[in-house]
Amino acid sequence: MAGAPLSPSISGGTLLAGLFLGWLRNRHPTFGRIPSSALWLFDKLGLNMFIAIIGLTSGSTFVHALKEVGIGLFVTGICCTLIALTINIFIARKLFHFSAPETLGCVAGARCGVASIGAIQDALGSNLPAIGYSVTYAVANLVLVFASLLVLAFA
Repeated sequence: MAGAPLSPSISGGTLLAGLFLGWLRNRHPTFGRIPSSALWLFDKLGLNMFIAIIGLTSGSTFVHALKEVGIGLFVTGICCTLIALTINIFIARKLFHFSAPETLGCVAGARCGVASIGAIQDALGSNLPAIGYSVTYAVANLVLVFASLLVLAFA
């Protein structure tokens, strides 16, 4: 597009393949059966490894940014996050009339909060938030991938 190569990238392609295979498994439940113990291991181990890698790779950058810019950047980030989350919760509860667990799942998915959905489900002792999480997470990731391609194409 406009001289720039256009592709969904590795993460976007993986997401699209996962959506297709998830749809296929929904239509044919015997396709791609994975034992529940293996799913539990992938879920817990994968989530904890993801959090550990993010912490290890971003810790030094975070400290450096705080030294360079100051605490104002941190406070601004907190404010922007809280404003967006508050608007998301208001829309989910008042406009769409979702239950509290579904709302929390939707908000976690819209923010691509992989760690947050695990914490929400553990705190509630229920998988109900995953109903709201799955669709909003997929849509948010697709929008992120294609919006970044548009920014690159017109930059």
